[in-house]
Amino acid sequence: MKDMKKGGCHCGAIGYEYRGKPICCYACHCTDCQTVTGSACTISIWVMVDEVQVVRGNVSVSYYT
Repeated sequence: MKDMKKGGCHCGAIGYEYRGKPICCYACHCTDCQTVTGSACTISIWVMVDEVQVVRGNVSVSYYT
């Protein structure tokens, strides 16, 4: 069985769980991410969509391209 990881959005409206290994990890230095965190960047990961389950809230954006 794969380890379960938990997370959510900054405001707490969305919660999720996922199992699996991240596809990639990256640091975003855009001004939106700097404003939200008060730091130079945020760290994000990509995962397979079928390994993610939303456990709190409603997702309004499914994919970025």
